[in-house]
Amino acid sequence: MEFLEGTINTVYGIYKNHCCGDEFVLYRGITFPKCKKHQEITTRWHMVGTISIGRTNEGGTSGNDPNSGSPAA
Repeated sequence: MEFLEGTINTVYGIYKNHCCGDEFVLYRGITFPKCKKHQEITTRWHMVGTISIGRTNEGGTSGNDPNSGSPAA
């Protein structure tokens, strides 16, 4: 999927521009920027990878998710 400068990002992740290959981490809600090196062309971006926020259960042995929706208190 491709994104153009000026559009609003909807997924927190790592994005790479097509003109130089520069990579940026962009939060959800941030506008895709214009390339500073190539002001004369429209900057196109594509996602390299997503970033998840929060605890994951990687490497756990119990298989129980501590964030499964049980009340805290």
